[in-house]
Amino acid sequence: MTITSIAFNAPELTPMCKKFWRLTKPLRATINMPAGKGYRIAIDEGFLTDLRSGSDLLNPIVPKWGDWGTCVAYIVHDALYTRHFMSRQLADELLRDMLVEAGMGKFKAALAYRAVRMFGGRAWNASDEHGNKDKVFLEVI
Repeated sequence: MTITSIAFNAPELTPMCKKFWRLTKPLRATINMPAGKGYRIAIDEGFLTDLRSGSDLLNPIVPKWGDWGTCVAYIVHDALYTRHFMSRQLADELLRDMLVEAGMGKFKAALAYRAVRMFGGRAWNASDEHGNKDKVFLEVI
């Protein structure tokens, strides 16, 4: 998948506990791809995210919190895992490519991709215990 650009408003997050953050304002992101294709995603206020899943021991390699582009990639990925607008593999590929577009090196983005491919199944199959489903909307462009 090739991303030509990403546009988004900076997310506003409030920590909920050590692991989760809640969006305090809606997040809007447009992911542009060649030939005028791409996605527009809207994530409403109140959406709960853990940003990059996994142990804090991974932070020196693949940080949980980074620049806004990195955070948006993680939030969008969490939203796609919540609503299943696309296959899990496509959602994981989109995460990897958004991380690269945000400036993360290809090696680190590939590590993040491999981690969600290996360990993301449980999150993909989880129930919506945080009430996030009604807060995520996707438009294919």
